Amino acid sequence: MDGKLIFILLLNGIGLLEVILGVPLFLEKIPPNGLYGFRTEKTLSNPEIWYKVNKYSARDLIIGGLATVAVSIGLLIFRNKLEDYLCFAVFLVIVNLCPAIAIIRGLMYLKKI
Repeated sequence: MDGKLIFILLLNGIGLLEVILGVPLFLEKIPPNGLYGFRTEKTLSNPEIWYKVNKYSARDLIIGGLATVAVSIGLLIFRNKLEDYLCFAVFLVIVNLCPAIAIIRGLMYLKKI
């Protein structure tokens, strides 16, 4: 198995994991806890805030996960035309960018409420 294919499959798995982790938060199935969710002092102190912020940021996490899967499919289709370093660069960017956007937007939303 070549290196590009490993990165592409890993990218796909990370995207699917983001979706799987985001759905229960979006559906408000995860109560405040110290392990899983958008954990800040403010969210942990108030269940109403916890559910609002987690639903908001989970939506971004799910969208980011779906975008990650879409990018991995695109890389899979065009992997023979792409250089190894480009696949790795796309992997690094998308794996870091999607969760970062969800965190930043979640913090901005938290400030508003």
